[in-house]
Amino acid sequence: MQKTERLTVKKTAHYHTLGELNAQTQHIYLALHGYGQDASRLPQKFAELPHTFVIAPEALSSFYWKASSGQIGHSWMTKNHREDEIKDYLAYLDQLYAHLAPQFPPQAKFHLLGFSQGGATALRWALHRQPQRLNKLIIWAADAPPELDVQSEFLTQIQFHWVCGQQDAYFPKERLEQQIAFWKNLPQPPHIQLFDGPHRIDKRVLKTIHEDND
Repeated sequence: MQKTERLTVKKTAHYHTLGELNAQTQHIYLALHGYGQDASRLPQKFAELPHTFVIAPEALSSFYWKASSGQIGHSWMTKNHREDEIKDYLAYLDQLYAHLAPQFPPQAKFHLLGFSQGGATALRWALHRQPQRLNKLIIWAADAPPELDVQSEFLTQIQFHWVCGQQDAYFPKERLEQQIAFWKNLPQPPHIQLFDGPHRIDKRVLKTIHEDND
């Protein structure tokens, strides 16, 4: 009889950073990329934010976009062995945070941003870990995972943003309206910000959120 078994193994993970952790650091972002993206490009979205340190981990699964060559993309999970992959990436982000957090300057504010597939990943990790010093949670062009309690009290204790472009191909008008209604109906809804653009992180919008001290 054929069976599928589990075996936990060690795996080398990679992450990219921008900036320095020092006495001048005022903001720290843990930024999670979207499906198929190259994590090394993500920190540049934050390059214009002064006194900012950015951490952009690569998801544990990688693949070629075109056959066996060309651009390499990364994925946080698929529906195959879904629960195991979620467990693995939560453990990965836990370990990464535990590795870096002791180096965070005490005056620096810590923020978490997740784009597209990384948005669901970020929301899962935020509710799983509930890092005490989390200041802003920014979910960009992403749904809330259906199994999560987005009415968690933890989300009322931080500055929570949901962002989406009005020309986002993954959020056509009807779906976008449904998402806005979903978030607005929460007891403590996030700050909802729409912008005139496609499925991407808009630097101007990011800067506006970065400078929001509410």
